[in-house]
Amino acid sequence: MKVWSLKRTKNYGSKHHDEHELTIRSVKLSEDKKTITLDIPDLAPTWCYELKIGDRVLHGTIHELK
Repeated sequence: MKVWSLKRTKNYGSKHHDEHELTIRSVKLSEDKKTITLDIPDLAPTWCYELKIGDRVLHGTIHELK
């Protein structure tokens, strides 16, 4: 998993700023096999993340952690 910030400008998009990888300490699959829980100690709110799972790639934003 990696995270980064973007520079807000009037133009769409920017280069990645402060891009860095996060360590996934553990992965747990629920008994009903519908939920995966990731233990990522340094995870924090971020504008952009990329999580690769096998040949799949997820992109998103994390606004808040609970």
